[in-house]
Amino acid sequence: IIKQNKKAFLSGAGDCFALEHAYKRGCFKYSVYDENANPYIKKDFWWNEKKEREISLKFDGIIPIAWEYKIEYEGYCNRLKAIPIPIDTDNIDYVHNAVKNKIVIFHGLNREGPKGTKYIKAAMERLQKKYPDKVECIIQGHMPLKNYLDLMKRTNIVVDQCRGYGIGVNAVYAMAEGKVVFGGAEPESLDVFGLKDTPVINILPDEDDIYCKLERLVLHPELIPELGKKSREMAESFHNCKIVAEQYIKEWTRPDKYRE
Repeated sequence: IIKQNKKAFLSGAGDCFALEHAYKRGCFKYSVYDENANPYIKKDFWWNEKKEREISLKFDGIIPIAWEYKIEYEGYCNRLKAIPIPIDTDNIDYVHNAVKNKIVIFHGLNREGPKGTKYIKAAMERLQKKYPDKVECIIQGHMPLKNYLDLMKRTNIVVDQCRGYGIGVNAVYAMAEGKVVFGGAEPESLDVFGLKDTPVINILPDEDDIYCKLERLVLHPELIPELGKKSREMAESFHNCKIVAEQYIKEWTRPDKYRE
């Protein structure tokens, strides 16, 4: 890829030795590496750290998609600015987030350790037990796309993850639909994109933290429609694929050379 293209860029968006090193350097208050949360990290992995760094530095630039990945490539001379996750909002319908009989809260099962599912599940189970007439808590995964989309249509709140400092693709999609999203919204994550605020409700890998923040909306359901509207507005103004594409083009066409 590098040899056959005039320019080549690496998307900083996944687990690798550099991210694990950032964790070991104490860069994170919490991480996907806490309590052996990430089963994908193996000591006998065929790749190696030296080779990873060697290849990463051959790219004209590394573009992180979140704060964690910016920190991951700290010290790399070809690390560029972070660019957010894109979503095609033009093809995602926004529906007013009205609460009907019960508040529907959904957490999708996917990479349960890194997502912090055990904390989310414990908080949701407590909430369901205390407010059976007010909430319907759903924890499901590995379903056909149609089933997932049908479920999302009647969901009011999506609990994405609690080990991330920012949000992932599922959360961005939920925002575009006008859902209230619980996930990563740490100050560091906002600062890296120059954001002052976000409708995303920040949660920690802590059962009580998640429970208390969910309970607030259960007790004040009138807040949900407005938060859902703000979610859609942010998806349109910040994550829209055309806006994000312009940022990538700007980086790709820079005259500077960062490749080693």
